[in-house]
Amino acid sequence: MHKRIVLALVGLVVLAGLSAPGAGAAAAGDPSSGPSSTLQPASNLRPTHGGGASMGHGYLPLHARAFAQAKAAANRRAGVGGGSAQAASTAPVVTTYPNVSPSFAGTYQSGLTPPDTTGAIGPDRYIETVNTSYAIYNRSGSVLNSGSLSALTAVPGGLFGYSLSDPQMMWDATTQRFYYVALYYDSLSMTDNGLAVGWSKTATPASSADFCQYTLSFGTDFPDYPKLGDSKDFLIFGYNDFTSAGSTYTGSWFASLNKPPAGTTCASAGLFAVHYSGVLHNADGSLAATPVPANLVDNAAGTGYVVANADLTVAPSADYVTTYTVTTNGTDANGIPVPAFGAPRSVAVPTYRIPANASQQGSSYLLDTLDGRFEAAVAAVDPDHGNAVALWTAHAVYGGAGAEERWYEVDPAAGSLLQSGVAGSASLFAWNGAISPDRADDGSTGSHGNSMAMSVSTSSASTFPAIQFVSKSGSGAQSALSNLVQAGGANVDFSCSSTAPCRWGDYSAASPDPAAGGGSVGRVWLGNQYDLAGGSTSTTSWRTWLFAVTPSAPATAALSFATAPQTLVAGASSAPMRIGVSAAQPGPVQVTLGSSSSGGQFAPVGGAWTSTLVLTIPAGATVTPDFSYRDTRAGTPTLSASAVGLTGATQAETVTAAPLSTLTVSPSGATLALGGSQLFTASGSDQFGNPVGVSSATWTTTAPGTLSPSTGASTTFTASSSTTGSGSVTATLGSVHGAATVTVTATAPPAPTNLVAAARGKRVTLSWSGSGATYNIYRGSTSGGETLYRSGVSGTTTTDSSVTSGTWYYRVTAVGPGGESAPSNEASVRVK
Repeated sequence: MHKRIVLALVGLVVLAGLSAPGAGAAAAGDPSSGPSSTLQPASNLRPTHGGGASMGHGYLPLHARAFAQAKAAANRRAGVGGGSAQAASTAPVVTTYPNVSPSFAGTYQSGLTPPDTTGAIGPDRYIETVNTSYAIYNRSGSVLNSGSLSALTAVPGGLFGYSLSDPQMMWDATTQRFYYVALYYDSLSMTDNGLAVGWSKTATPASSADFCQYTLSFGTDFPDYPKLGDSKDFLIFGYNDFTSAGSTYTGSWFASLNKPPAGTTCASAGLFAVHYSGVLHNADGSLAATPVPANLVDNAAGTGYVVANADLTVAPSADYVTTYTVTTNGTDANGIPVPAFGAPRSVAVPTYRIPANASQQGSSYLLDTLDGRFEAAVAAVDPDHGNAVALWTAHAVYGGAGAEERWYEVDPAAGSLLQSGVAGSASLFAWNGAISPDRADDGSTGSHGNSMAMSVSTSSASTFPAIQFVSKSGSGAQSALSNLVQAGGANVDFSCSSTAPCRWGDYSAASPDPAAGGGSVGRVWLGNQYDLAGGSTSTTSWRTWLFAVTPSAPATAALSFATAPQTLVAGASSAPMRIGVSAAQPGPVQVTLGSSSSGGQFAPVGGAWTSTLVLTIPAGATVTPDFSYRDTRAGTPTLSASAVGLTGATQAETVTAAPLSTLTVSPSGATLALGGSQLFTASGSDQFGNPVGVSSATWTTTAPGTLSPSTGASTTFTASSSTTGSGSVTATLGSVHGAATVTVTATAPPAPTNLVAAARGKRVTLSWSGSGATYNIYRGSTSGGETLYRSGVSGTTTTDSSVTSGTWYYRVTAVGPGGESAPSNEASVRVK
């Protein structure tokens, strides 16, 4: 019954804040009817009306009606709505990373929402606070002590006590103490409100008994969304001031409180003085919103800084943030430091707008992403910027799928933006972030400070809520989002309705580790919330997770071919191909494709072919759109994929020749004598000139002669020994032919040589050399006057037996298929 009452009361408080009409800010000045300028011991606090002490409280929009309209417009712009069908609910999945340690479950409390998770790391302790409880851990994550926020602050609780909410925890290396601030209020009338303020007596508190506990009354004013930071001499509290039971916004303020003197005892409240800034304005005179003092890690000058954003419920967008300084201006008559508050200074940043609420898988309920306000800030020396003090902060703005976490590193002294970045993607909502540099300062020595880590909450229409983180080492690239804790179901609790988002946040934790001075980089402790599956609109199901991140340069993401090597036919398109990246990148990746082959070309789906193609892997995605490859050159071309800042990839494909289109016979022609021979060789190619095997070609001829063999890549043609003529030698493979011309000719043999004539009585013997088939003998009684004497002589000798006395002259011709040769040399002989 008690829980049901508490939930109902919280719902009334939240609805009262959300439904109240907006109001203009009051004029600058100290609202003396509300906030006090002096501390009181928390033990002096007495409830005037009472209420449910365990009641939680969510942030109040500055102008409820305008806020609702701005959120509705952002939701329409993002097209937010119910997520995809509910997947099977599972337990949360926690992923380990080499640069994350320790990593452990934090504290939680049922019956209220949101958790308001925050915490701080000291040299030997981590202290976490949520809306109504705290826990003290050692550096390994073991719980040393835990209890209610009422016990930590000594603000009276119980059924008729005060409600506590919006706690903040901070470690200060200068004084070696933990500090806290929390909102207390009378939940029935909201007319007795204030801030619980305190600090640890030592650097290693073991329980709530080790804290000095005070209160700062605001009377009927309601200091919503208090934030805690410091300068060398002062604690600084930022808040949004409301009156009329939290329904009327009067402006945003910050206040200073001098830090306690050294020692382990709790100083008298009279040794402290509180000073107020008045209603804060931006440099252009407009109202500033939700001031967040920075946790000052180290600063030789001791200056404190406050950062505020433009009020996006009354302005559609802004391109600046505003910073203020808190310095020490001597002491008062009691020796108490007096602060000096600097004028507003504008720092130009990329334009930002109010974020859309976040979709989540499996539920029509949206998750609250706040109104663009800053949620935490840390100021520390950055060695990469001349050891200037840099202020790091972040807020959820419109971007990505509707909300992205934008972070800034600001030089508040120069009023300039040193760098900025985004956590999120086009398909993801990211919000509820907290960022810190890795500056390590043990109170005497500082190191690191050029790197950062940040956690965020994420979800989408196709994913459940998750805790993710990014880091950045020095001037290196920001890492991609890493999913640390993935919820196994949608977030559903009593704050969800069809007209209002589920409460989430309202902030998370980030603090630099003061004891991580060794090595080349420090460490950042982070805390955030996740949910358990199976919640209902009558319960709550949030949990917290704490973890420490050592910023590291992201492992260079590598490209790879997401499809296996293929065997292609020359000129034909491949099956669809893709290029993948080993880790999703925070921005789009331009991938350039190329081939080692001069005949290689790429084409996107439905696009033109080109030798070089550029495709985009969208931010947060891991593959390119489909593309195809073709090549006109047979072989094993190497395809390459490259992108700036990523390791490239190569893959060899196999390209085979296209079908045979041309047969060529070499030589292309031959002239042979009768009986002569010639070797002919065939070669094949496809339409692109790629060689094609022709070992099974068949040979035919129309010339006088024969071929051997009749099948193969080559053949020998032998001319006829008796028939002359012309024709072709043809190779055939399928329907493709190639031919050479052949001419068989008959030529006269060469003239005989070495003709010799010898007389033996009345006979003359003739002999010669020659290659004729037969020979003709010519004889005469005068030189050069020889006439045919005998034909058809075979062999190369003959005898003339018909001569008479006198001198005889002879010549011989060779006769063959090609005719008669020229005559031989002339031979003469004298016959007696």
